[in-house]
Amino acid sequence: MGGIETVNSREEELVLDVIRKKKIFRYGFSDKEVSQSYVLRFEQAFKTYLGTGYALAVSSGTAALRTALAALEVKPGAEIIVPAYTFIATLEAVIESGAKPVLAEIDSSLNINPADLEKRITDRTQGIIPVHMMGASADMDAILGIARKHKLFVLEDACQAIGAKYKGKFVGTLGDGSAFSFDSVKLLTCGEGGMVVTSNGEFYRRADRFHDHGHIHNLALPRGKEPKEGTGFNFRLSEILAAFGLAQLEKLPEMLVSLRANRTRMMEGMNLPPEFSWRSLPADAEDSATFLTFLAPTPEKAEKVKERLQKSGITPATLNYWHYQVNRELAGTGAYPRTEEYLGRAVALEVKVRMEVSQITRINEALKDAL
Repeated sequence: MGGIETVNSREEELVLDVIRKKKIFRYGFSDKEVSQSYVLRFEQAFKTYLGTGYALAVSSGTAALRTALAALEVKPGAEIIVPAYTFIATLEAVIESGAKPVLAEIDSSLNINPADLEKRITDRTQGIIPVHMMGASADMDAILGIARKHKLFVLEDACQAIGAKYKGKFVGTLGDGSAFSFDSVKLLTCGEGGMVVTSNGEFYRRADRFHDHGHIHNLALPRGKEPKEGTGFNFRLSEILAAFGLAQLEKLPEMLVSLRANRTRMMEGMNLPPEFSWRSLPADAEDSATFLTFLAPTPEKAEKVKERLQKSGITPATLNYWHYQVNRELAGTGAYPRTEEYLGRAVALEVKVRMEVSQITRINEALKDAL
């Protein structure tokens, strides 16, 4: 899935450049050499791609979320609202920041339901983390409106949605800050890595300190003599992974074009029965097309469709364990019947960047048969 399909000599070239130069640590460059750092180059290219002010490369998407929450100065015991359907890392980052994750229901977009979100707000709520699940934007106008009304921060979890847009703007550029993931199955991958993004200079300064033990990164001083500012962890990204990521970023526009074309071909001649529906998206939103997703009228019918697809050698995605059941266990309380209903009715097929005509034809025929 995703960027791993496109790996070629370009990644090899940049990674070997790091090895040959023996400069494998970002902060091992002198002030005259720093522009050669692949981590810095990756950050600069990433923020240019998104059209935002600041980008900070970190060791994972989870680290990006945790670093962003530190930059937002989350208070101990605060409540942060997250969707019930999200990868568990969203909740783990909240808990590790000393706050409490509060789950909200999803809607037919499979993203957080703004109306239910607002019902979960209490006097302890400090922020909202909308998650752009499976490459598609949440309803950001509604979410940002609720946040302004209640004076809450908005941290976008864009870990699954690089390249997706909402009303012409890339997801990850709409809230106070955002987090991206580059793990082994992501559309842009470097094996393991992440990025914190913001347009707020103070947010960036706090994130920069936090991701490196509180180092202030004053290049005029030797690293061992830098003052410490605040608390932090080692969430740094290595030069080797950054070089790999930079090569991947160069290919991202082409990958998105390919994904969207492949999904369109998968849908050719596919007429959903009247009681079925496509996953809904906000108006003027463009997803990254990493999945083809529709909703059956009942969980029972969804299971029959999945069974039929599996008999044809097509395996639908598993949506409800690491992305829902463990979240309920971690949050500790609550029932989320709408989320369970939508996940039970959803049928999601992975779209690959590289797909042969014969492969697409087989999927297309299997879908027609199953429906």
